[in-house]
Amino acid sequence: MLTIFATPKPFKEHIGIIQRNAITSWTMLRPRPEILLFGNESGTEEICRELGLQHIPEVSCTRYGAPLLRDLFRKAQESAQKDMLGYVNADIILLRDFSNAIQEASKVGRRFLMVARRWDIFLDRLWDFASDQAEHKLREYVLREGKQGPLPGNSDFFVFSRGLWSAIPDLGIGRGAWDAWLIFEARRLGAAVVDGSSAVMAIHQSHDQSSYPYGLRQWRTELDLNHEIAGEDASRFCLYDATHILAPGGLQRPKALSYLTRRVDTLPLFYPRLAAPVHMLRKLIARARAVRRNRALARDPVARLVKLICSKLPKNGITSILGLVHAPGNGHAEETQGLQLAQSLVWGGFPPCLEFTQVPAHIVATNASRCLVIDCCGLLGRDAVAEGIQYLRWEGK
Repeated sequence: MLTIFATPKPFKEHIGIIQRNAITSWTMLRPRPEILLFGNESGTEEICRELGLQHIPEVSCTRYGAPLLRDLFRKAQESAQKDMLGYVNADIILLRDFSNAIQEASKVGRRFLMVARRWDIFLDRLWDFASDQAEHKLREYVLREGKQGPLPGNSDFFVFSRGLWSAIPDLGIGRGAWDAWLIFEARRLGAAVVDGSSAVMAIHQSHDQSSYPYGLRQWRTELDLNHEIAGEDASRFCLYDATHILAPGGLQRPKALSYLTRRVDTLPLFYPRLAAPVHMLRKLIARARAVRRNRALARDPVARLVKLICSKLPKNGITSILGLVHAPGNGHAEETQGLQLAQSLVWGGFPPCLEFTQVPAHIVATNASRCLVIDCCGLLGRDAVAEGIQYLRWEGK
């Protein structure tokens, strides 16, 4: 029925635990999928041998080391024995509702791409998937301690019909825009895009960014490069661009205003003759969005802070956010003001929130020519500031 493929990171420490959880969960799907693991990171060959998976060590990468989307998808389709393929991030646990959702999505009657928002949870131990109640207990734990990503969100898996992609640009996986491009290209090719967020619990196990050792500067360089390759229009695609929603009652056409406005917004990309009338509609939509955004800013102090920060961020500078807390003892990250801020910046295209964690102010100051530190923990009020740093004070106003 399905071939799952992925590019794991090195199986070390916490990353090793959560990747083992994820990949083991895939082997428990019924019917059991074919599983291909790409790359030659430490531990990949061993887990393939242990779980009976296919190991493909060679995959092309960008000059920065990120796996190339083009080469990965081409080799996966060449090696897969099934007609349905799914790229899944190697830290995503899948439950049996995943297989059911694919069966429902296939009823769309044409080539399709299935995506879904993830559920975030913190796990620091191996989960026993062999026990009878393993899935039930995990689902309960996620519902109690985790939360689903907000709309429109992004997807950490992409299930598609074999042969869907005719040409793929040299995008680096995990560096922004590549996932948006997949949705854009599926729409451009006339395929259905199915949002399975209401039917699939795709569990993302939170982790730090120690596997990405190069820091914020290079991350933004890679991010900018991916956005340049994908193009401005394609980089904006998200789950609001789905043509179908997988609801409890089956496949449905999206009817919410957010989906309809996106449909109007993107019509000229697929039907150029509609550009003029759509331009007028876009003006009306832009005004409505501005009103909605201003109302949201008036209600949300974090959103106001994000707007202020984004207006002051240097193009290639380093930003440190003080006051972040990651407390694994209670099952998930504590919702401090700093963490809320970091998560808001993530949705704006910045690196994962834990990239900002525990950056000593004096180190940032001595290693960056321009430095902006957002104070979320009252250091200014306690005279605990470091010299040579420009601070923005945050008091929840």
